[in-house]
Amino acid sequence: MGWCMCVYGQDKKSLLERINSIKSQNDIYYWNQYTWYSADTAKINATSQLLSEVNCYRAENEQLTVEELMPHADYIVIDRGNAKQYFAYIKKTDAIAIKKIGEISIPPPDSPKPKPFVADAFTQRIMETGDFVNVYKLLKSLQERCSHL
Repeated sequence: MGWCMCVYGQDKKSLLERINSIKSQNDIYYWNQYTWYSADTAKINATSQLLSEVNCYRAENEQLTVEELMPHADYIVIDRGNAKQYFAYIKKTDAIAIKKIGEISIPPPDSPKPKPFVADAFTQRIMETGDFVNVYKLLKSLQERCSHL
């Protein structure tokens, strides 16, 4: 018994139809596209232009960066001879839900709850000391003990 590997690809016509379908749904999607000779440059610029649309409706302190948007955006790539065309798009509802890095986000109800952080014994001891002076004294005494070993 042998293995059979199948590869399915989409032709340029079906990709263009998909792009045009997304473009026609302006009430559902943000989208933008960029074509360049370097695939990385095309992707970054398509994402950057998409970002300007996404950030247009966000408060100044909630503005996203390209790096924060990129994992959430979807891309369609078309070969254009020596160049690559990147079509970047995202659902408007998904764009609104993206949190800035460092913000606390509430996981969806069906996702597993993250385990609470439990500090190690050393960290707990430092936290229990209460103020800076006591932490300094504790660390100084521990340093003296270690230097005698």
